[in-house]
Amino acid sequence: MKKLLILLVVIMALALSGCLTVPDETVESVIVCEGGYYAIHFAEWTLTGCEEDPIYPAGTYWCNADGKMFLIGEVVFSEDVFDVYGKCPSEFINEI
Repeated sequence: MKKLLILLVVIMALALSGCLTVPDETVESVIVCEGGYYAIHFAEWTLTGCEEDPIYPAGTYWCNADGKMFLIGEVVFSEDVFDVYGKCPSEFINEI
């Protein structure tokens, strides 16, 4: 019982640290327009800011309502995003 408690404490500490490794996968998915939005990153970034996390490039991203995020293309200023990529993007480069 004591070993199980120690294991549980270690798992909780890792979960609370915010530096859990996020798998870097690319999955072919459909962009769902309803409830989604554009996010523009002007510099490289990570999901949690931890050194172990994958580094994603600057660019324009689409965020689905279900939490999936897609790299759409180059950085554009927010006022131009609809002119460049449309109200709903039709294709993406990579899923985050």
